Amino acid sequence: MPIEVDPGSSSLPWCVIAAMHSELSAVKHMKLPHLQYLETGIGPSNAAKAIDSYLGKHAISCAVHIGYAGALSPVLSLGEVLVADSIIGAEDCPVDPKLQCVAEALPVKGVYLRRGRVVTLDRILATAAEKQEVARAHSAALPACVDMESAPVAKACAAHGVPYIALRCITDTLNDDLPIDFNECRGRDGNIHTMRIMWAAAHHPSSIAGLIEMRRRARDCARNLAEVVRCLHAAYRGCSGHPVGGSESHSA
Repeated sequence: MPIEVDPGSSSLPWCVIAAMHSELSAVKHMKLPHLQYLETGIGPSNAAKAIDSYLGKHAISCAVHIGYAGALSPVLSLGEVLVADSIIGAEDCPVDPKLQCVAEALPVKGVYLRRGRVVTLDRILATAAEKQEVARAHSAALPACVDMESAPVAKACAAHGVPYIALRCITDTLNDDLPIDFNECRGRDGNIHTMRIMWAAAHHPSSIAGLIEMRRRARDCARNLAEVVRCLHAAYRGCSGHPVGGSESHSA
């Protein structure tokens, strides 16, 4: 039977989890104490393997899962951070209600936070039409976004009794088409490869401006997510009284 721990009272480190280095870079740059980092790779399969391996070797007090997402609700704007209220994948997955409530109430300067639903799929939704179709299937009163990793990570954390929260920053709105179909840029390992993006851009020059814009959005979202993590970390660690340690990075 897993034993649940309190992120604020435990001296164990937190783990900040993301699929890609670009999602973690801004928070790593802050050099916050008592954090570990896990880069899982893209997609449910990579995420499940990485988190299962990590939790089998490391004891942590909570998992803070960050990353980019596409909006499934018209109310979600670029750069907003959705604090997961529920996660839907192959099966529904729990989030820690205390972490969720604390995160939702954080006074994060320059970042708008909303509570909502995360839908985890095994593919990137490249067009507005695809997102709108998924939105209709998962319609709810709360705002919603789509990602590719939250459900398996939340499920693994629940199995190990680790409090879990998902924070997703919007890189594309409900009505945005992506400049290219990034699914075609994924390799056999499931990850997006830069050379494939360059090849796609070379063969579709009209996509270049959109790719540059997506890169800018990704950087802005990484900074927003880092600021939310910093404020969440301060809200707990600032009053815990526990010693803080160094930081470690892990990748799948």
